[in-house]
Amino acid sequence: MTGGIVLGIHQMMDRRIVWMNLLRTQQRMELIQQRTQNAGRAYSTMVNTAKLNPGSNLSQCFLNKSCTHDTIAVPMNLVDGLNRPISGMFDLSGRPCTKACPIEITTKVAIHCENQMSCSSPSEVITSFRIHKTSDAKALREFEDIEDSVTLSLFACPKGEYIRAVTDEGMFQCSAPEASIHGTTCPPKTAAYGLDKNGFLQCRPVINYCQRPLGLASVLDVSSSMRNHNKIGEAKQVLAQLVGKLDASRDSGSYTRFSTLAEIRAPLSNSFGGIQSIILGETTNGGTNLSAGLVTAASTLANYSQGEKLLLIVSDGFHNVGQISPVSVATQLKQNGYRIFTIGLSKAADKATLRQIASPGDFFNADDSGELQAAFAKISQMTCR
Repeated sequence: MTGGIVLGIHQMMDRRIVWMNLLRTQQRMELIQQRTQNAGRAYSTMVNTAKLNPGSNLSQCFLNKSCTHDTIAVPMNLVDGLNRPISGMFDLSGRPCTKACPIEITTKVAIHCENQMSCSSPSEVITSFRIHKTSDAKALREFEDIEDSVTLSLFACPKGEYIRAVTDEGMFQCSAPEASIHGTTCPPKTAAYGLDKNGFLQCRPVINYCQRPLGLASVLDVSSSMRNHNKIGEAKQVLAQLVGKLDASRDSGSYTRFSTLAEIRAPLSNSFGGIQSIILGETTNGGTNLSAGLVTAASTLANYSQGEKLLLIVSDGFHNVGQISPVSVATQLKQNGYRIFTIGLSKAADKATLRQIASPGDFFNADDSGELQAAFAKISQMTCR
């Protein structure tokens, strides 16, 4: 009886060992497949392989810019960007070997020219590969051969067009400059700050704020949630610091608080010390009415014409009071010449809305006091104050 129990335990252990070996082998095979795929997508793989195969279509294409469209993939041994073999005989760890090798990888390359038989630059290079067992692959008896292909896209847009997007398959889409209101470069006196979802440049006017007076309307969210973790205290300190950097000889400033309603606490003036004192004395209460804060703060700059109109909004929450969309309000203000900075204070802030409210590139994320300080430092730098 005891012997039967011991035998059963040994059988269970043997099966577990076999299962673990199969799992490890499967993981190794997946890593080898992934490495082969990555190599096939690498430009350096094709260049180094071309150097090792003089006279081949790959060599003529990559080294001499004279490509011929391949209707049939050509067998070729590949090396990666560090000249390590991708094709040939390997052990289970993916290391090249010469004796009792359980794995062989064979590779084929096909060069495609876009809708023509020859080209100076290929539209794509397709690498097909097969990872198969050799007669020495006793540990791989449970695994089927792996066959796959990967594409290196090298499409060059026709003259006069530029890349606007990349498809899910990795192919480039081209457009004439007329397809974007900005063309391939930003217009004079503007600069790129990013790309839109279609890959077009997004541009905004370049203003030398060092030479321009500022009308700065500071706007602070004083809703109840701002008292959590002393967010109101941190926001008041840095907002007051920025107001203190304004130049009384040429700049003007105002201060508006908002929660359920909005209130102008300091009308437009150059009495920055008084504005700072009012900001530092704020308390919290109520909901969050971003639209009211925008409209009320903008009204303080309605008749300002000496320089640039800037709104700076610090908020930690979601617009939850009032029927008017703050994004619609902000859109109209920006069309009327206002530049709007927004800072989303805390991880809970409605950053999507604050980003839409802000002028292009002028939203700042501040999950903690360090990021809040960095945001104000950046705004101070951008406005040359």
